[in-house]
Amino acid sequence: MNDDSKLQLKKQVKNNILWLNPLSCTHISVFGFYWLSENNCYNRLPNADVKELNQVSPKVVQLAANTSGGQLHFKTNSKRLTLKAKVQATEVLSGMTPVAQMGFDCYVGKDFEDVKFYDSTKFVPLQNEYEYTFFNGNSDEVYVIINFPLYANVEEVFIGIDPDASICSCLPFKEEERIIVYGTSITQGGCASRPGLSYTNILSRKMKREWMNFGFSGNAFGEPKLIEIISKVVPAKVFIIDYEANAGTSGKLEETLEDIIKIVRKNIPDVHIVVLSRIPYLFDVLNPTLGLRRNEIRVFQKTMVEKMKENGDQKIHFIDGSKFFGKNFHEFTVDSVHPNDLGFLKIVESLEPKLNQILNK
Repeated sequence: MNDDSKLQLKKQVKNNILWLNPLSCTHISVFGFYWLSENNCYNRLPNADVKELNQVSPKVVQLAANTSGGQLHFKTNSKRLTLKAKVQATEVLSGMTPVAQMGFDCYVGKDFEDVKFYDSTKFVPLQNEYEYTFFNGNSDEVYVIINFPLYANVEEVFIGIDPDASICSCLPFKEEERIIVYGTSITQGGCASRPGLSYTNILSRKMKREWMNFGFSGNAFGEPKLIEIISKVVPAKVFIIDYEANAGTSGKLEETLEDIIKIVRKNIPDVHIVVLSRIPYLFDVLNPTLGLRRNEIRVFQKTMVEKMKENGDQKIHFIDGSKFFGKNFHEFTVDSVHPNDLGFLKIVESLEPKLNQILNK
């Protein structure tokens, strides 16, 4: 850290805490927000496209401000680590914990390979501004990962350390290895009990890759304009398409899937495209007609991938999400739709080896 940086940081000391803003502090690495430098805020889509996108899907524009998949990475020898945030949620979600919806959680270790869950922010539910100390008394330098809220907007976040402590950025991910996923509320993280347990965050740690989370709760309908924007995230190694749960029985998926694949292939020619079908729902068993329709949609996705392979695209793949949970699938959700923590772990256990197999081809 040069002298100018030290002088700048000292000006932010208050109540014997040095407050750092990740938007302006180069000593903290921010992941999950591709357009961060352009937006200067924690939005998952570019501000420059909001006006046009708002005409196509205003709800997606609102949900893009939810910070699912956002992460902070840094090393520090500070004895104390505090977080201060201003967070806005548009509604209370009965199926999620307050910390999953509006809070942050923290992983620490001696390095990225060693990180383990440490603590989550504690605050009064619906309290939009809060401050929380993750630890006070640590004696060693630690690698820190802080995961952003899954279903709320983060207007401000500051990291507080001891004024005499050191802090440095970490770059554990390679841009060319990032994974993009477009999907539904399940992709966004509903209903993990805390941010670090959404399946994209778990896989980010396990696979040591940046995951760009484009899950839009209840609003993944495959709009071409949105896919054009998302497929500007380059470079990328894998692009996962997982929107059956929103677009399936309405016919939207059949209408849009081929166009989505073509847009992604045009914008990221060498990326591995994965079409991921929906996880099992109990409703499919209780309503045989619905179950048959779901099977048709699954077959449609698989057949389209096979057809594109036959036409020469060897980097497109189908993964059957209906097989992820096994016979006890009904135990792995909070409402027969959204996974609980066990459900997200099941997704990880099923998806990780299949993705590794694809990446090793």
